[in-house]
Amino acid sequence: MSHRNDLLNRINQFSKSLIVKSRWYKTNKPFGHIDYQKDKRSYIYEFFCYLKILKDLKSNYDLEYIEGDDQFPQSHSNKKDKSKFVIKEKITGKKYQVCTGTDINISTIDDYTIAPDISFQKENATDDPTEKDVLLIMDAKYKSNPTKSNLSISLLQQFAEIIVDLNVSAASTQPINFDKYKNLLSNCLLTNGTGLTDKDDFCKKKKMKQVVKFDVTGTYDVIG
Repeated sequence: MSHRNDLLNRINQFSKSLIVKSRWYKTNKPFGHIDYQKDKRSYIYEFFCYLKILKDLKSNYDLEYIEGDDQFPQSHSNKKDKSKFVIKEKITGKKYQVCTGTDINISTIDDYTIAPDISFQKENATDDPTEKDVLLIMDAKYKSNPTKSNLSISLLQQFAEIIVDLNVSAASTQPINFDKYKNLLSNCLLTNGTGLTDKDDFCKKKKMKQVVKFDVTGTYDVIG
């Protein structure tokens, strides 16, 4: 219980800090549009994961913040006018877009979009991306009781289908240079809760990983 309360308190403190320190130049609104009320905890965790990933990438990349006319998406949204980061590898100059919650069109299916919580997209990806623009995806799953809540097999199956639809099965072979998170070079389900240890083979076959206990402690486990 104490670990859970500590996590929630630190997430709340983190969101409050963002509200105070990170505001739009024009509107003076917080750029993440974060509300620390209870019903916003899932979004806070998603944004927390996004910043954790960017912080790790900062060791090997220069980060460029691209400010849009609107804040980062709080749920799935059109990519146009939304903020994002572009990362540029310090040695090679290779660039990628790192986006949150933006709709990605599936070119082979009419009126079908998918919006991963985090997507690594090609440098030249447009504001109307398709699966051809995406290299790697991550989804964040917040658990209010992390010691007793784990990822479900239905959630793993759903994520596996998304991987196929977005054609990102080769995510682990992409030349994205993480620092401490090298074992996160894959399509990942990130959670502050626990995972299904008996689904290690399933995850490997489906080209995905369960990243569990991913929170403020700095330690986590990977299944898959």
